[in-house]
Amino acid sequence: MLRRTLSLVTATVATSAAVLVVTAGPALAADVPTKRNITYTLSTSRSYTAADTLGNAIGWGKNRTVDWVMEHANRALAPQCEAGSNGALQPLAAVAGLEYGFCWREDGTSDDDPDGAWYPQGITSTADAYGADYYDGVQAVAVTWYHETAKYARLTLAPIYGYGTGVNNYRHLLLAAPTGGGTDFSEVNCHAGGAMWYGDMLYVACTDRIKLFSFKHIFSADTSADCAAEIGKVGAKYCASGYAYIMLQVGQIVASGPAITFSTISLDRQATPDKLVIGEYSTSPGAGLWRFDLDSSTRLPSSYYYDAWNMPFSSVQGVTTRDTKFWFHSSGGVITSGETIQDNYGKLRFWNGQPTSAVKVWTGAYGAESLSYFGDDSSEPDTLFTLSEHPGYRGVIAIQASDFD
Repeated sequence: MLRRTLSLVTATVATSAAVLVVTAGPALAADVPTKRNITYTLSTSRSYTAADTLGNAIGWGKNRTVDWVMEHANRALAPQCEAGSNGALQPLAAVAGLEYGFCWREDGTSDDDPDGAWYPQGITSTADAYGADYYDGVQAVAVTWYHETAKYARLTLAPIYGYGTGVNNYRHLLLAAPTGGGTDFSEVNCHAGGAMWYGDMLYVACTDRIKLFSFKHIFSADTSADCAAEIGKVGAKYCASGYAYIMLQVGQIVASGPAITFSTISLDRQATPDKLVIGEYSTSPGAGLWRFDLDSSTRLPSSYYYDAWNMPFSSVQGVTTRDTKFWFHSSGGVITSGETIQDNYGKLRFWNGQPTSAVKVWTGAYGAESLSYFGDDSSEPDTLFTLSEHPGYRGVIAIQASDFD
């Protein structure tokens, strides 16, 4: 854990109407999110029947808990390698009063991502599950990835306080969907652009829908050589392309009208009741942000939206809220010939929900992705988790939220 006390640098934001220098003064109305006066609805389906049937076939003796997975984590974290000079997360670390995190093992000593096709996208943590920071007696951060060519998704569980905390290993799990009524399973096609841990459920943003997975339905898979390139039931074995664990889908959420793009998601526990926060990615300003009430007993969203907004920013990859507080993480470009990383950093923005208040802007991550809040337990600091996606520049960082509001 590293603490820094640094001054906040005034930021400049280019808009179509003007150039706004962020100070304590108000912003132009066009520069802040504006409400959409449209009624949005969701349709949710969830059933454990197929997952239970598959569990019967695999054997409940192979059913695993989160603490089991963490105890059997097999991949070594790397120290936080992207917070220094020319690092993907350096601009955030330079401002943050609190910074910790880690990097994935990308030094050639691991088979973590041999073809460079896995991209980290969504982030959530055990703090989201029940608001008490722990789940199954452990604290973990959960990251969703998608495979650029195969298009399927995985989940990674890692120690929440990052490298150097005594628990320095992480573990990948393959996200899987029961097929044939629970007689088999397949990979899950999903961009996995955002994640939310809520009770025993993992919400994963899959662009046209949210797919729901169950932390009560994690099972060991066969890791023998003949399973290395297979997914599903092969003879008497249950294979997961070499992964030791699968986590099963039990439902989905779709827009029942009008359309919603589920690019990224997060949880708002400050609002009452809890809110599902949904953000849309677009290369043009004006993409949508939606919030839906959550039922803490069923762990599912209300059919009808709480509020919806137009975001006056482009390329928003991550968004989270704390009632009237809004944070947005937008990506920049990808380094090309003649460019440096400084040319391609994203933006981290904060808005206090007031139409007359300025949107504050800081330089964000290179390869900026999702946001997740950690710290609803009063014993924990108010912290934002975020991550970076580009190969060779991948890291996870926790920054003090109060340094960015």
